[in-house]
Amino acid sequence: MKKPDSKKLLVVCRTLPPLIVGSSILMSNLINNYKGKVYAIGGWQYEAKSDKSFKLNCETTYVKFNLKIFQRIFEKYSYKFIGYIKNKIKQKAKEKKADYIMGVYPNSVFFVAAFLAAKEENIPFIAYMHDLWQENYTAESINGKLAAEYEKEILTNSYKVFCMTGIQKNFYDEKYNRCLKTDLFPHSISDDKLEGFELKNSYTVSGSAKILYTGNISNGMNLDAIKVLIKSLDYLGGDIKVTILCSFDNETLKRYGIFDERITYNWVDMKEAFEMQMKSDILFLPLSFKNCSPLEVKTVYATKALDYLVSGTPILVFSPPESFHTVSAKESGWGYVVEKDDAELLAESIKKLLGNNELKKNLVFNSFEEAKRRRSSLIAEKLYKTINN
Repeated sequence: MKKPDSKKLLVVCRTLPPLIVGSSILMSNLINNYKGKVYAIGGWQYEAKSDKSFKLNCETTYVKFNLKIFQRIFEKYSYKFIGYIKNKIKQKAKEKKADYIMGVYPNSVFFVAAFLAAKEENIPFIAYMHDLWQENYTAESINGKLAAEYEKEILTNSYKVFCMTGIQKNFYDEKYNRCLKTDLFPHSISDDKLEGFELKNSYTVSGSAKILYTGNISNGMNLDAIKVLIKSLDYLGGDIKVTILCSFDNETLKRYGIFDERITYNWVDMKEAFEMQMKSDILFLPLSFKNCSPLEVKTVYATKALDYLVSGTPILVFSPPESFHTVSAKESGWGYVVEKDDAELLAESIKKLLGNNELKKNLVFNSFEEAKRRRSSLIAEKLYKTINN
């Protein structure tokens, strides 16, 4: 008997490669290890950094305008273009005869457009939640209004609601009285990152110790935690060097209150960033304790943690006790946890971690064990079985 063809999946995510944004990395890891028929459609982000070597291994369509002035208008007022985006998705879904449409949140506009396209074409819709939606916006904001209008309709009418952490899954289960078809769908690590992993022979620090932070900085997630790291330098010796890899220029860093002469700020491509992670002594994984989105901090899993896990470098987790980062790191031992918002305690913890070679080896070993559980091919296989059962 002839084996039936696999179902065709259309993935809709505003940010896709070559843009270096969290969701782009996550979808690249997943799609590039997916064995079924998959197509992708996304938008653009004018200000985002990009890397030409960062690619998606499937046919990809971008909803964007060639003229920068029109693209800027589109990005600023994207909520006015939901119908336009929806029609582009419908066109692609018809062209490829998609059996499922998977909308990836955290972009409200593309998420809503993907659902409406699926609804109008009578195609099963899968919601993949990289963040919480309604809880992260004020009721008066555009995103808040879209969430108030669409979140319940979308999630209750989805074929599946994929959640990135158990805490997020429990949150949505309780919010909607366990009426959603939720499933745990953790952020995954590209298989090739797991192949070359080697446990270092020694973690003894010689000369200057290097602490590295990579990725986005936002007020709702980690800005205050970065400020505490900077304050901790007052309690650390000058032989400890901190580098922050982010897309901010000096003017933006000063506006956010995180510019400090003792810190090196830079932006490099993904390959060099990973090489720097491997050569560092501590990787800093922060979430804010105050002046943030509490539910987001509690449920989120930062994309940067994926590379951190396979870098061979110990991870210092600085986050509140109830956050998934803290809970997971303590349960599985993949990170050294500081769960009190205190610069002096953070400095003492950095010194303790740097001075304990056995502790560092155990952390790195446990990090790799955690990474193996997040292998992209395993998560991609779960997605394949979900739509081909």
